[in-house]
Amino acid sequence: MPQYPLFVGTRDVVFGNGFVAEVSTLGRALFDDSDGEFWLYGVNPGGLAGNGDCLSAANLDYQKGLTGVLFDLAADTSGFEEFKEVVRQFFQDTNAYREQEWLAAVKDVRDGSKDLSLEKTDASTTPTIVIENKTENFTAADNQLAEPLPALAAAA
Repeated sequence: MPQYPLFVGTRDVVFGNGFVAEVSTLGRALFDDSDGEFWLYGVNPGGLAGNGDCLSAANLDYQKGLTGVLFDLAADTSGFEEFKEVVRQFFQDTNAYREQEWLAAVKDVRDGSKDLSLEKTDASTTPTIVIENKTENFTAADNQLAEPLPALAAAA
């Protein structure tokens, strides 16, 4: 089964109950292009998946799924601190099964048996999440085009 280890970055602005938050992530995902279907399975966060007719479409679907989860969590929390905590818990949840596949795919990329022709970054990079309260002191400079960030191959 052709699988590739990726890092997927996202940035979302989320309106919640009494707050505006900016959530930036760099998570791990496993890209699977077997059987003519293109899937991106979350490793961190482990509760996500996206699909499409190519990697870009699967990445976009994955990122839309994450945005939807963030919107749901914002609606279900009473304020920024609670939102921040539940989002961290969600993001830090690891899909152990996909993590083992991800690590095996890293090995395949390192030994040259797989290459997805993407920019590569160190596979030991730690998944990160930054959640900032933007309720105060935000300006028009905080706006950013809502374009999906490219996936990065995990290697070296």
